[in-house]
Amino acid sequence: MRIGRLVVFGGTGDLTGRYLVPALAALYAEGHIDDRFRLMGASREDWDGEQYREWATAQLEHHGGGLPADAGRAVTVSADYRKADVTDPRM
Repeated sequence: MRIGRLVVFGGTGDLTGRYLVPALAALYAEGHIDDRFRLMGASREDWDGEQYREWATAQLEHHGGGLPADAGRAVTVSADYRKADVTDPRM
C-alpha cells in the first residue's frame, strides 16, 4: 500500500523539518509514495502554501543530504498549509 495523504499538526516544527520531510522524500524515492501524494502541514504560523513549500525545500536542503532531488521536489510540490491552533476552539 502506498501513502496517499498525510496531515501533520506541528507542521513547521523541528521534528517535521529535520526528520519527517526528509523521510517522506526517502519514501518517495523508494516507491512507497505515489505521484498523487498530498502533504498538509498545520501550525500556528500565519503562512500560505507557498511559504510552507519554501520552508520544506529549505529543510530538505539542510537535512536531506543524499536524497534524490526529484524525490524532494515531489514532496515539496505536494505540500500545502493551513494555519491551525489545536488549543484554540475557534480554529
